[in-house]
Amino acid sequence: RELEGTTRLSIQKSIADAGAFTFCACFVASIFAVKAYAARQRAKDPKHSPWEAWGAYTTVAMIQIGCLVWTNIAPKLVELKNFRYEEEFGNELTTIMSYVKIFVALFPFINMGFLQKWFEPTCAEPGTDDPLASAAWRLYGNTSTWPMGFGQSVAWSGNGTVRRSHTTSLDWLKRFSYLSTTEKGEIETCIHGCYPARCEEGKCDTNCLIELEDSLSKVYLTHTVCTLLFILIPIAYVKFKVLMEFRRVKQKHEEDQSSDDEEVSGPTDHEVSYTLLQFQAKCATVAPYQNGSWGGSMMEDFIELAVGFAMLTCFGVVLPFMGVLAFFSHIVEYRLMAYRMLNVTCRPFPAAADGIGVWADILRNIAALAVVTNVAVAVFAMYPMRDWNFRQQLIAFLVLEHSMLVLRRIVVSFVDKEPALYKRVDDYNTRFVCGVDDEMDQQKEFQPAPVKAEALDTMLGPD
Repeated sequence: RELEGTTRLSIQKSIADAGAFTFCACFVASIFAVKAYAARQRAKDPKHSPWEAWGAYTTVAMIQIGCLVWTNIAPKLVELKNFRYEEEFGNELTTIMSYVKIFVALFPFINMGFLQKWFEPTCAEPGTDDPLASAAWRLYGNTSTWPMGFGQSVAWSGNGTVRRSHTTSLDWLKRFSYLSTTEKGEIETCIHGCYPARCEEGKCDTNCLIELEDSLSKVYLTHTVCTLLFILIPIAYVKFKVLMEFRRVKQKHEEDQSSDDEEVSGPTDHEVSYTLLQFQAKCATVAPYQNGSWGGSMMEDFIELAVGFAMLTCFGVVLPFMGVLAFFSHIVEYRLMAYRMLNVTCRPFPAAADGIGVWADILRNIAALAVVTNVAVAVFAMYPMRDWNFRQQLIAFLVLEHSMLVLRRIVVSFVDKEPALYKRVDDYNTRFVCGVDDEMDQQKEFQPAPVKAEALDTMLGPD
């Protein structure tokens, strides 16, 4: 309360708001730095570059590290805003934690699908007679092979030009090239950072799309496995703690029994009991349902769901198999969460809630973002619209994106915000409360006539 309205509190709030943007900027810079380092390693030794095999795992590691670091930073930033009520603090922490984690999980794929094309070009050497062949040499010549599925291996001359044969026409590569101006004002031919890497019947998949599919599958699989592990670990941990407690009590009971046998004759065997109340007390101590606990919390459970939902919906057009994996993994995940809630976090503090609160807005925003990203991937990164000129792509994107958003709005309009059963229950409760209030009002209106103390018979005798 002492900080309310002060300059210090205003500065703290500005620092907290800037902290989220600064973290996102640092994460973006780290992604670009890793990509630049990988490009330099490939240029030095394309045949033995570890990036081809470990690039997807590097993306997985960066996303996991980014989310872990932000989990520890976000609460400290929210504390700077000095919220007076726990509900306000929880809503702000949920918002800032979820949006930044979703950004961390999605940006590497956004970079692969849309930005890498422009930030990692391969340009021809200056002064060459055949600039496209020179750029192709710098791109493919070091490995001495065409893209997979395009045909046979092609030999290259030492000066950066291709040895012409009937299979070496570079017309298929022209749609992946462009002209740019150097710092000296010269025109040079460059090949986009997303170039053909796998071709079949004249249809080519770019290296960006292949890398996107590979990284997306590994990241989503890793996310699913980690989510399941963090549900299983507290279950096993609590079981282990209860088992050790039971053994300790049993051992103490045997020691007490042996000492009693020396003093008391006759049978003294008693079975050691571990009551449900004791088990719940141990669960509440070892794995409470709160932030930063092995028992999980509402915010942490929803964040894992939101991150997985964002990856599935925003890039499902690239890897439709994720939907099948999500279906089966969520069946297992929800059953384990139900088991954890009943048998591990046995005493979560009861709190009233009107729906899922701020999470409803977060999930709606993810659904709207998914419409834009899926259309963008289909238009700018996938065959055949990928090969159209920019004007045609822009028109197709705007038409499809607006059409999908309108269709989504129509579908949402047919879904009631409140289920019919919920409405009936709420109507019944409202009528019941009104009836109780009416009875109380009637009782207040009825006032019995006062009775004088002299009129009361206080004699204890038979007369």
